[in-house]
Amino acid sequence: MIWLSIAMAAPIFIENWNMEVDSGPFSSSGDTAQWEWGVPLVQPAAHSGSRVWTTRLAGDYLNDSTDYLEFSLPDLSAFSRPTLRFWSWYAILPGDLGWMELKEDGVWRRQDPVYGYPDGAGYFGFSDGWTPVIVDLSTSPGATALRLVFSANAAGGDKGWAVDDWELWDGDIAAPHLLNLESPTDTEDLAGPYLLRAQLEDDVAVAAARLDCLAGESPLNLSLHATTDGWWEAELPGQLPDTMVRCELYGSDGVNEAGLGDFSFRVYLPAPGPISGPEGLLIAETALLSWSPPESVHPVLGYSVYRGEQKLTEIVEPEVELSLTGVDDDFFVRAIYAEGEGDPTEVYSVDAVVPKILSLSPTTGWPGELLHLRLEGEYLFLVEGQVEASFGEGITVTSIAVQDVDSAVMEVELAEDREPGPAFLVLQSPVGSFSSELFSVQDEGNRPRITTLSPEKVTQGERISLTMTLVGTPTAKPTVNLGEGIVVEELSWEGETLRVEVVVSPSAPLGLRGVEVDDGQRVYTGVELEVRDQKVLPNGNCASVQAHPVLGLLVFLGLARRRRRELVAS
Repeated sequence: MIWLSIAMAAPIFIENWNMEVDSGPFSSSGDTAQWEWGVPLVQPAAHSGSRVWTTRLAGDYLNDSTDYLEFSLPDLSAFSRPTLRFWSWYAILPGDLGWMELKEDGVWRRQDPVYGYPDGAGYFGFSDGWTPVIVDLSTSPGATALRLVFSANAAGGDKGWAVDDWELWDGDIAAPHLLNLESPTDTEDLAGPYLLRAQLEDDVAVAAARLDCLAGESPLNLSLHATTDGWWEAELPGQLPDTMVRCELYGSDGVNEAGLGDFSFRVYLPAPGPISGPEGLLIAETALLSWSPPESVHPVLGYSVYRGEQKLTEIVEPEVELSLTGVDDDFFVRAIYAEGEGDPTEVYSVDAVVPKILSLSPTTGWPGELLHLRLEGEYLFLVEGQVEASFGEGITVTSIAVQDVDSAVMEVELAEDREPGPAFLVLQSPVGSFSSELFSVQDEGNRPRITTLSPEKVTQGERISLTMTLVGTPTAKPTVNLGEGIVVEELSWEGETLRVEVVVSPSAPLGLRGVEVDDGQRVYTGVELEVRDQKVLPNGNCASVQAHPVLGLLVFLGLARRRRRELVAS
């Protein structure tokens, strides 16, 4: 910062007129005399208090008229530098105009404020709220009055011109004014420096200029220096990516300091191009997203992909297939540079319902087993005859029965040589392919099975009770299959023990047959039952019974009843 050696006395306050008690030393005149004192009804509130002088209190200004608000000045001859300040607000249509005139030696002449009018002609358009107007009267010590001139054409009106809080000072009360500002803009340049140039003016001389800057939340220690062409310059140091630099510029004439403006700029690494992906409702477990590489002076090393605030993956190419959740599938991407990650893309939202296999029952199987796997899910859209399933090598899906759109029962055979471990189910429905790792193959030693059968032999035509012991407890009351010619009359079940009352047909096929216990989920095997020939009757009746199975059964039952009578008699 450079300070100029300018000896200036502090200004002395002389008098003020705030409009609250009375209308002050003002008078209204002109074609319509539309300047009025009081509480405005259509314009913004007064600068202070409640009363102002304005072109009409209750409506838009009148058109096709020139009107004056005259302010009678006190004697200025005793002051070294008389200066007037008041506050101004206006909403004036183009073609209409406001300006000031000073009366000296009985003659009115145009008077410009310090630093001139916003437009060279005067006031029109819209002020930025209440703004100060400073009038240097030192060049006209004999002035007796100042008037505001408001001229409106015939084209209509707006809210007009209002003034408030007039003050008279002896001395300089005008702080420096900003003419031009050349400030840094958003940049990829991480090295800097970033040049600021400001052109200032003052009614006397600019003594100093300063910058108050923050890089993020950290203050920057900066200096401004004056150049020979009337500009002030500063160099801001390079910053890290994603840093916002905010600065305020101040100027001083040695007595008065004012904020002259603020600016901000951001140091960044560019974002990739917009994400492209599926549109509309998607029924899938995954979505393919792609984007274009960023245009940057910095080499791109790869990309980080995010869901919400969670980083999902880092990849090299500008596309990726991502798993969906069906809830908050909102993604964005950042480019990876040597200097760090760049700006994010805009969030890309995938509207999806995600088919899921929620459960398989049972979840385990053993080599050699036959299972009825019940599958439950959501958004699977299963259709009978249009569903395929595979568990990979060593597991065969022999049938699929669809129960409803989200459930099915699969009959599954596990090969005897299927290695233990997880089995990856891939299910194909009319809307896509879905997967699950809910099923696994266990070690053979723990396989659910029938371990004992008692008795192990039955005879044609016999009614008998069988007892079976299992490894594993059935999940529901099971059914028992003893093969052709053997009918289960009654079954009782307690834990791992089954008792079965059966009738063996006289014509049941002879020999060994496998026994199956099915609880609706798995089929227990492991033992065999032998069917033997029925007993040979005396007197050659054996051939007759074999030739007539039903007759043989009747003979067998009759003999059994006679035997019971004999036992009772004895």
